[in-house]
This record gives sequence, structure tokens and C-alpha cells, in this order.
Amino acid sequence: MKSNYLALASALSLAIAAPAVAGLTIGGFTIAGPGKTNLAAAISATIYTNNPGNTDTCTTVEAAGDGAVRLTVVGDGTGTIDVAKGTTAALCRDNTTQIDLTCLAVASGKCLVQWRVDRD
Repeated sequence: MKSNYLALASALSLAIAAPAVAGLTIGGFTIAGPGKTNLAAAISATIYTNNPGNTDTCTTVEAAGDGAVRLTVVGDGTGTIDVAKGTTAALCRDNTTQIDLTCLAVASGKCLVQWRVDRD
């Protein structure tokens, strides 16, 4: 019984001491997220809408899974970037009205996207 208790205590202390998994966290200017979105190949999801669009934003995306993710930010014009799997990128736009993510994986691939929207 003592050895089971010691093993549990050791595992617990290692779990507490282990660093957190890397990822996006809430910042001082965060207005949406951080969130995680799972998308099948060629599927899009709207992660943010704001009408009348009087907020300037920067959106940060971490792409994982089988393919790249397209980040589209609509505001004063439309900005689009493709974020390769395993990388992080950000896109800023004035007067943002909508933010979309699209999975660029092929066939039965899937995208796991972590995202955050901050006031610019």
C-alpha cells in the first residue's frame, strides 16, 4: 500500500512540476478565444463576427493536424494568409467584421486550429 501511495505522490509531483503545453493564452487585449476548432478538409468556420465592424483586430492562429489552415479577416478590405501545419501566424485588419478559418487538408485530412482574436 505504501508503494502505491509513493508512486501516486511521485506521479502527482511530476505532473504539477511539468510545464504547461505550449499554446495561446488570454492576453490583455483578447476579445475572443483562445479557442480550438477542428475542421475536416475543405470546411470553413466563422470564429468571430462584429457588426458594425468598429474594432481593429489581430488574429493569431496555430495550425496542427493534416494540412495548412487559411485565415481570412474581413474589415477594411479582406486579408488572407495560409498557415502551414506546425506553425503560427497572425493577421491584423482595421474595422473587422468577420474572421474565418478554412482547412486546406486534402481528402480525409483534418485540421486542428488554435486561435485568438486581440484588439489592435
